[in-house]
Amino acid sequence: MSQAESAMAQVQVVVVRKAAYDEDGKLIHPQLLSQYEKRTTAIVDYAARPKDFTPLLHAHFDVVLAAVAAGRDELVRLHRAVEIDDEVLHELERDLDLAELSAVSAKATPD
Repeated sequence: MSQAESAMAQVQVVVVRKAAYDEDGKLIHPQLLSQYEKRTTAIVDYAARPKDFTPLLHAHFDVVLAAVAAGRDELVRLHRAVEIDDEVLHELERDLDLAELSAVSAKATPD
């Protein structure tokens, strides 16, 4: 799977590189470009040596899951304190759900 993910990331970064610049060659999406380039580099490195990175990745996603849990706790606190309404609560919970699903999936994915 890591080879397929590497190939996919490499194609994606090409598309983002093209779209990151306007017609005059001015960089208009620097953060998006940086995000995809860093992500692609990490994925390609992992695909080349998955056994070197697996323990680090598991630790990485443990931190992500802890951050998601803290975010959920804070959302509940804000909602109970009537600092955010139901709509904001649910919208931000969806973001946390996606981050959690991604982290759990990444930890469970065989190399």
